Amino acid sequence: MAVQPSAGNALQERIERSPMNGYQWMIVGLCLLLNAQDGYDVSAVAYASSGIATEFGLTGTQLGVVISTGLIGIVVGSFLLSPLADRIGRKPTVLVGLALTAVGMAGGALAQSVTQLTFWRLVTGIGVGGVTACINVIASEYSNPRMRGLGIGLYTAGFGVGATLGGVGAAALLNGVGWRGIFVVGAINSIVVMVVIAALLPESAAHLISARPRNALARLNRIAARLGQPALAELPVRAAERQAGLGRQIAEIFGPVLRARSLLLWAGFFTAMFAFYLLTGWTPRLVVLAGGTPSHSAVVGLVLSIGGAIGAVAFGAIAVRTGVERLVVGYALGGVLAFVGLGASVGLLPAGLVVAFLAGLLCNGAIVGLFTLAPGLYPAEIRATGVGWANGVGRTGSILAPLTVGVLVDAGWTVFAVYAFAAVFLLGLAIVAAAYRRVDRLAGRTPAPQLRSIES
Repeated sequence: MAVQPSAGNALQERIERSPMNGYQWMIVGLCLLLNAQDGYDVSAVAYASSGIATEFGLTGTQLGVVISTGLIGIVVGSFLLSPLADRIGRKPTVLVGLALTAVGMAGGALAQSVTQLTFWRLVTGIGVGGVTACINVIASEYSNPRMRGLGIGLYTAGFGVGATLGGVGAAALLNGVGWRGIFVVGAINSIVVMVVIAALLPESAAHLISARPRNALARLNRIAARLGQPALAELPVRAAERQAGLGRQIAEIFGPVLRARSLLLWAGFFTAMFAFYLLTGWTPRLVVLAGGTPSHSAVVGLVLSIGGAIGAVAFGAIAVRTGVERLVVGYALGGVLAFVGLGASVGLLPAGLVVAFLAGLLCNGAIVGLFTLAPGLYPAEIRATGVGWANGVGRTGSILAPLTVGVLVDAGWTVFAVYAFAAVFLLGLAIVAAAYRRVDRLAGRTPAPQLRSIES
């Protein structure tokens, strides 16, 4: 292989300019696998909830605490583990996250009290939060700008795939070995995925250039060979010395260059995830409150999941030809109409199913857009921290949404009013995305995100 002298981040620039090859799509596939595993881990407690409540004699409130603890863990993991990824690397942090999920799932299977189970759900959530922040960054850094939205859309769909397959398997496990079997399978799956990731997933090229761990040049050249790119003769010259510490990472996220866009991203993630988790968490119950049957509610829930998975991939495919921010605005405004329509038709067949499909498609597609934008905002040395914290803020919305709806339903709100309330959050997302696009342009950047390295 010819040796290419490096002026600036030559390898990352060539990744940006070149068509994606099979190796890059394999990396996206590994991110999809990781997200599918996360989908199983997060959903496992819901599938096991009846058995858990029966064995430990839990009230609805107590069971809700067990379920919510896993989501709280994701927030904690997003904030705590994402800075670690900028220090030791994306791949090691993914492996740490998988180890935590394996331990958490195994501990849950062996739990002898609700307190123990709650603790192990927290551990599982922390692992999932760390993995989620890293895989978004990895998929972004190994995708070129044209295909980045599609790559992120594909890996994002993995969460729904894992949750759906988990539901199919849970039925057999519950009838055979009971609810603990769901957690045992989750632990085994996490270990298997950890072995696959250790063997196949490369470290981020941008991180190797930024952090410069031991043998960074040799590792970069192995990656370059698999990407079909020339080798580097030496590591790129850095414009400034890399400063360590979480304090510096936070200072840069909230510095004058990134502050406005960081806060807008946080607002976008919060509003989008609030709406999405209200939709997925409460729609089956709201179907019944609107006069539907329990079997009807299960079908609507399934249609929502299918719509969300298709929406993720569809967003990526459309984003290949259009600006991401503009598409987020369109998806969010379409979601407003879909949510209002769902409030009027959720208890009806077949209209309710069609509108539920559209609501899932548009809402999850908008979230894919945010995950596409976030990595492009931050330089390599704080990228995982920036994305992880944005995701953590969004996950607080996922916790607050089901709690808020419970309060609204108890207060006598109609089903239509609940969905209209959720639509306000999607309207807020559209406003935030439009503002982000304007601020991004004023900052001298094009609407389509370009990943930056430390040299940029």
